[in-house]
Amino acid sequence: MPENSNPADAPAPPAPHPGSGAPTNPDGTVTIRPAAPPAAPAAEGRSFTQADVERARQEEKDKLYSRLQKGDERLQGLEAELAQLREDREAREKAEAERQAAEEQAAKEKAEADMSARKLVDERSTEWERRFEELQREREQERATLAKEAEFNRLRAYIQERINAESSSIAPELRDLVAGNTPEEVDQSIEMLKAKTDAIFTSLQSAQQAARSQMRGVASTGYTGNGPTDGDAGNRQLSVEDIKNMPMSEFAKYRNQLLGAAANNTSQRGLFD
Repeated sequence: MPENSNPADAPAPPAPHPGSGAPTNPDGTVTIRPAAPPAAPAAEGRSFTQADVERARQEEKDKLYSRLQKGDERLQGLEAELAQLREDREAREKAEAERQAAEEQAAKEKAEADMSARKLVDERSTEWERRFEELQREREQERATLAKEAEFNRLRAYIQERINAESSSIAPELRDLVAGNTPEEVDQSIEMLKAKTDAIFTSLQSAQQAARSQMRGVASTGYTGNGPTDGDAGNRQLSVEDIKNMPMSEFAKYRNQLLGAAANNTSQRGLFD
């Protein structure tokens, strides 16, 4: 065929003759099948039998099976390694979770212990403060009572001193009526009793003169009186200010309550006893 010729311009192959043995289609055409290619020539000087072919195939199969087996072994090794890594990871996660849980529990227990200890300390502190305040009040009351007792004893000594000094001017029956919360009041009381004593003696003298004139006897007359300490003061809760500010006449009523047996341990006895 020329180099520039068109395959479409090539002449069609001649139709087979009906008697040539080619199969004829129903429409009258004939299908032409290509002839089988010729067999490859055998290698020069060597020929292969069926056993050689089978042996070569078996060798190839053995090689393939060996590669497949190695691949399975490698895959199994990877799977085992992966399983071990997974177990290690799960073990680490479990250990970490247990550690965190233990830390949280320890922190919770510590917080509860700290709270209980703090609450106990607060309760103890409150109790100590209350007790301290109570002791402070008791000490202040004791100091105020002792100060008032000292003042009371000074006033009682002053009363006794003044009674002794004015004994000739005050009737014996009136001496127990000397009273006062201060030395000034005591002096006023003594002056009043001296005036009463003078009045009584004057009245007695008048009565005696009248009796002599009438030749009648005079009945003896005694003078008694109740001091300001008569009666029972009873129990009363006294504050420090009450003790400091109460007059001596009222303090005399509460001495036994405030001082107990110490109120009787004194060498001087006076009006308020």
